[in-house]
Amino acid sequence: MEKTGKSRKRLEAARELNRVVAEFYLEGHEAKARGRPVGWIPPMNGAIEVFYAMGIQPVFPENWSPVCAAFGLAPRNFEVAEGMGFSRDLCGYLRNIVGYVHGPMNGEGVPLGGLPEPDLIVSAYGGCVPAMKIFHSLERRFPGARIFTSQLPQVGYENIRPYHLEFAVSEMRRLIRWLCDETGLGLDEDRLREVVSLSDRACELWDEIMSFRRFVPTPISAAELGVMFVMVTRQGTQVAVDFLTRC
Repeated sequence: MEKTGKSRKRLEAARELNRVVAEFYLEGHEAKARGRPVGWIPPMNGAIEVFYAMGIQPVFPENWSPVCAAFGLAPRNFEVAEGMGFSRDLCGYLRNIVGYVHGPMNGEGVPLGGLPEPDLIVSAYGGCVPAMKIFHSLERRFPGARIFTSQLPQVGYENIRPYHLEFAVSEMRRLIRWLCDETGLGLDEDRLREVVSLSDRACELWDEIMSFRRFVPTPISAAELGVMFVMVTRQGTQVAVDFLTRC
């Protein structure tokens, strides 16, 4: 009976995650149709809270790759990328998104309507090299998009110093000024505090969920970490808090 109950909860969580994923991508197309700015950004870079606070729709092209893989579109995208000279030895995320944007982006058979084209591209020099190279390619693919390039300190957590934090804060302030200038939107600090509070709560819930993985047998396996999608795309929203609370 206990095993049946756990299986049922996992199935319910999987169905809920599918709904969250679908709603996120449909939200992007609705934003585009209504004239709200759409910005393509790297994952986990701290900008998502600013986007949500300002009413800018975030899109994460890197995280589109698993969706393409799930729907069987990745091989086609790989072929396009390889035809452009990208080696098979390169990261699959990179090859997939490059092939996707240079192929029939939102043509027949593309799930969830595909990705809305960007009005803004935030290209951050941080994270893994393939992630940075993805955005270099996107900048060339969408010449009409406005581009923001930022620098981020590449240091381990234990080596962070005050000057690293000062530089990161200055880059974030520069991003906010740029977003305000390019979109005509303002940043309400009270709204930003609300968004950051939701983001912090989601992180607390995520840490709690991950802490359970130390047990044997683990109640959540690596195969179930698709919930990470919520942490990437919905940071700073009630959606993330509610989903992780129910997990």
